[in-house]
Amino acid sequence: MKVRGFVVSKDNIQQQFKQVFPAERIHAIRALIDFAYESADALYQYQPNERMYNLLQETKVGKGIWADILRASIACAAKMFCKKGVLPYIFKTPMNCARNCHHVKLCDENIQLYFARTQYQKDMPRKALYRGSDMFQQNLFCETFDLRKISTFAATYGDGGDHVFQYGRIGIPGEKAWIYSEPLKAGAYRYPTKQEKTEILVQLNEEFRKQLRRDEKNNGGVE
Repeated sequence: MKVRGFVVSKDNIQQQFKQVFPAERIHAIRALIDFAYESADALYQYQPNERMYNLLQETKVGKGIWADILRASIACAAKMFCKKGVLPYIFKTPMNCARNCHHVKLCDENIQLYFARTQYQKDMPRKALYRGSDMFQQNLFCETFDLRKISTFAATYGDGGDHVFQYGRIGIPGEKAWIYSEPLKAGAYRYPTKQEKTEILVQLNEEFRKQLRRDEKNNGGVE
């Protein structure tokens, strides 16, 4: 492939990428997303009372906020995985560059990993997710590709409108296409405990109530 006129070896990128994201770490990131889907879907099946169940299952508001609930679930799972050392990162939820919502970012002193839901399997995350200086440091590329100079990575996920993970990628986002990416494959990882699953479900329940109150205020009621 070419980057700003220079030929970059795919094997070289792949080799360096796997040093930053070895297989076990990619498996943990996939586990995080799987757990988030499971938790978000569990909220839709959760029945602490009939009114809550009906609001999620039978109202336009409940059906329309799946993406918001899922994003909150990704955040809860990411925070838990970092706190417990499953992933060696710091958890953050900064505003996107459009300043209209928060997104999930995991980082250490060398990299920042963003999460984004996409419509299709090979889609890039929306540019609004990142700040321009983070997106792609083109001037860092030279004839000898050095992944250590790249700090921004992205993990995408999608479900085709269902409540189950169907596809995802992790890689280096470019301006218009992935510089390098590979599928988010499942593997051996530590499953969260029953107590941890319950904790996230409680957090999502509260997030849903907040979202519902915002929609009721904006729309004048629930439909």
